[in-house]
Amino acid sequence: MSLILILLATYLPKIEQEIMNLEREISPYVVSLRTSEKNLIMTGTVVGNNHIVTVGFIEIGQKVHLEDKFEKITTGEVIGRDPSTGIHLIKTDKKFDIPPVQKEIKQGQICYIYGNSYGSIGLTGMGFLQSPEGISFNLSVPLSPGNNGAGVFDSEGKLLGIVGGCVNRSVSPHNLFKTTTNFAEIIKINYILNTAEQIKKIGSVKRAWLGVIIENNSPLNLGVIVKEVIKNSPAETAGIKKDDIIIALNRNNIPNFEKLKEMKQKEYVRQAGLKVFIQKAEEASAESEKGG
Repeated sequence: MSLILILLATYLPKIEQEIMNLEREISPYVVSLRTSEKNLIMTGTVVGNNHIVTVGFIEIGQKVHLEDKFEKITTGEVIGRDPSTGIHLIKTDKKFDIPPVQKEIKQGQICYIYGNSYGSIGLTGMGFLQSPEGISFNLSVPLSPGNNGAGVFDSEGKLLGIVGGCVNRSVSPHNLFKTTTNFAEIIKINYILNTAEQIKKIGSVKRAWLGVIIENNSPLNLGVIVKEVIKNSPAETAGIKKDDIIIALNRNNIPNFEKLKEMKQKEYVRQAGLKVFIQKAEEASAESEKGG
């Protein structure tokens, strides 16, 4: 016991100092966000010199007030949103420094949430990264009012994403009892930057549409099985049928539904369409290329 106390006394001050240093490093990249009526809404995270993002429900064209940790105030205007995730892009009057980003993430790494909580800006939680597949990942940390849009950083101060909301999950260990755990859903930075660029260029967000309903993953996670093809959709035009297996999209392997969702969300809708590689249900060993 005495050895444990000695170790704690030795290392805890160092850990505390490292966290304080991290907070100083990331604080310029996050602001509190209020509407023009100065009602507290959420958190904004910097993604460009004159652009921040948040998640919520604000009208396009709405004026907002932005306040940093040091109570310095500037203004901005919502110039577009992504309806599928609730991401809003805000053009600011003030010029910000752009945070370093980290697009490569891994299961179990430590993440820090920095944002607005009950009117105060600062570190609001830390947790271990979970479920990194798809356009988002999860952190098992509680959220407070105002956390949406908060920046999520790694231990080196690099931006991994922003808080997109809370996910409730039922956990049933050994089927003996059921509990509900709150996970913070974190939208990945690569998706956020892609969304911001689309809004800046064309004023809106366009995503790829195939027109299929997916049943589940194929055996060994080698694709996703088509349950239904929507009438008059690109998938129907391409000749995709029920029980076909989608194995690649634009030459990117699709091992499971999460990867398919990620690719569809990331891709622009182009005149040439998406290239979908499928394995026909009646020819399990054959692969054919379909344009849709």
